[in-house]
Amino acid sequence: MPIVISKSDYRVDDPFQVQRWMCPYCGLIFDFLDDYYGHPMAGGIEEVEYYYCPRCESSFDEWPLIPIEVRKAPVEGPTQATFYVEDKMQRLVVEGVAEVLGKEVEVRVLGDRNAVENLYRYSQRLGGQIGGCFVVDWDGKDSKYADAENFVQLDRYCIENYLLNPQISAAVLGMSSEQVRTSILSIVSGNRKAITRGDKYREFFVERLLKEGDLDTFLTYVDAKIILRNLLRERGVKKESFVKEYVRRSYIMSVMKQVLPEKLVALIEGI
Repeated sequence: MPIVISKSDYRVDDPFQVQRWMCPYCGLIFDFLDDYYGHPMAGGIEEVEYYYCPRCESSFDEWPLIPIEVRKAPVEGPTQATFYVEDKMQRLVVEGVAEVLGKEVEVRVLGDRNAVENLYRYSQRLGGQIGGCFVVDWDGKDSKYADAENFVQLDRYCIENYLLNPQISAAVLGMSSEQVRTSILSIVSGNRKAITRGDKYREFFVERLLKEGDLDTFLTYVDAKIILRNLLRERGVKKESFVKEYVRRSYIMSVMKQVLPEKLVALIEGI
């Protein structure tokens, strides 16, 4: 099985560095820009991944590339308000909020929390030259950058946890608030092992939800990705359309800052 050469396979210690590699069979030079949101570049042509050398067609599984140089890459700041986020779901929320507020933003998905924090740290070393706002899930641990003006650490486990407000979800899915709550409880009960993963801390909040109906506390401390995914699957709704309508409904009902991350909404509002 040929390996996939990507920025995650050949990551260097610092973002915004170019790592140069050479095909050991024919000598073709590859430059990989490790900026946590760009694409690897080889021979001046942007590609997402390479299985074989484009010149000699040697398999990189049999003939691994040879590292020959690491050098700094030029850094350009964004030309418009830019949000650096972990994943697609965060991007959908940011874009949805920007749309209802009439703001123009660019959203760049970096892949995970570490990538966002690394880029933020590098931006600080450059005196904020990269600019923009940085968004990470809470994930049960605080970021040391959480208090920075342009850094948003969610105060719930992940962005999906903000998308399960029974009143807003009911309006989007054509259900009653009580039906949404009942569906959430059923999904949690049926997927308990996958949600808790043997963690006693999560078990405590699951038990509290199932016995006392304490949804707000549960959505603060426990990963709700499985719940949202199953709820949308049951209703036959795509996440893209759901998020867009969820944000729109929260705006219409004048509860957007209460339902969604307040600091994130405020940053977009201030653009």
